[in-house]
Amino acid sequence: VRAMDNDATSPFNTVTFELADNTDLFSIDPITGVVTALKSFDREDKEFYNVKIIATDGAPSALFTTGKHNSATQVFRIEIADKNDHPPKFKQDEYLADRVPEDSNLNSLVIEVQAIDLDTASNIEYSIENGNLNDSFRIDKTGRITINQKLDYEVITEYSLKLKAFDGIYSDFATVKITIANVNDCPPVFTE
Repeated sequence: VRAMDNDATSPFNTVTFELADNTDLFSIDPITGVVTALKSFDREDKEFYNVKIIATDGAPSALFTTGKHNSATQVFRIEIADKNDHPPKFKQDEYLADRVPEDSNLNSLVIEVQAIDLDTASNIEYSIENGNLNDSFRIDKTGRITINQKLDYEVITEYSLKLKAFDGIYSDFATVKITIANVNDCPPVFTE
């Protein structure tokens, strides 16, 4: 922090600093005004601290007869920056998309999954790690799983997709079970 005193000479214009509160969390250099943390903070516990700082000049005030120095008080907001220190977590370990018609259009929504991350500084990327036979499905950045290739009940009746939520450092996994519903899409064929 900085404070100026408009008196022309020292010690009248020499300013020193002190904390009025939060002395268990912060310290201040009385000469430079540099505020230092005395502990590690967790943004998920508390996002900011209001710290009151007193700036005092170097000689008794001519404005009062008490012998006190001139001073000013200001409250500063110290915000705690977020860092990626929490893993993402899927809302469910297993999701079920039951009876998806085999004649569903490409890009049709199958199911939407979601992972929660307590860190505001991390973006979650979703991916299908395995079980996506014939590249039948895809997942976008919001967790929406859509149809990527034509489905065929006569070929595959059920999928078990292993999903990954990744925040750049940490991962979480979930399973999506997708059952395919048969539709009458095959005409009869004579054998001879």
